[in-house]
Amino acid sequence: ELYAYRCGDSGLAPTRHGLNLFLAAVVKQAAGTEKAAGRTLRLRGLQLGPRSGKAIARALCGSGFGGLDLFNNPSLGDSGAAALLPLLGSGQITSVRLGACGLRSAFAPALSRALLASRDGAQLLTSLELGGVPSDAKIGSEAELSGANQLRAIAGLLETLAERCTALEVLDLSHNALGESPDADAAVSALAVLIGGGDAADGGCKALASLSLACNKYDLDRLAPLLGALSYADSLTSLDISE
Repeated sequence: ELYAYRCGDSGLAPTRHGLNLFLAAVVKQAAGTEKAAGRTLRLRGLQLGPRSGKAIARALCGSGFGGLDLFNNPSLGDSGAAALLPLLGSGQITSVRLGACGLRSAFAPALSRALLASRDGAQLLTSLELGGVPSDAKIGSEAELSGANQLRAIAGLLETLAERCTALEVLDLSHNALGESPDADAAVSALAVLIGGGDAADGGCKALASLSLACNKYDLDRLAPLLGALSYADSLTSLDISE
């Protein structure tokens, strides 16, 4: 079923040869997916689109998978990723990777609403990776720009993460050009609160160990609120602000 949706998303006619190649790619990625908190479903770089996202959500509902890795599916977009949000809200999926999935302005607010509406799921989220580009993409190239996420209205999501996702350990927002977003400075202030600083010295994501803001077109002066809050980030062992 997923192969058929993938063909529909990409405008290709399904063939037996194509199905065999697709299944081979899925099986190859399935190796080594066992984790202590549950299995991770990896479907990287398979040209999955919005309809594929809905099919994945249906297939995973009630399954034993606790992680989902859809990195490098640039056609997935906001609507395809939004179909997965009930899995995070319910707490079934606690680790998600959606970097280079063509996410734009609608996704961060939708994720924030889903986490706020969840009863327990937000508290179980441990890893949220919404950044990165394929290793073969040239920085600044059209290939990078077309595949990389460009999240917007991110400050509200960060405030929700700080309030609700107390178990969050990994947050990757790299390659999103956040420095060009209208709420770029508000996002930095929200991140300072998230790591435990600012007005929430006793709150935030105290378990956060890794934070990546790489390649977001921020200079050090604009990141000053975040850097000033590092003394509160007792668990943070990795911070990437490189450009």
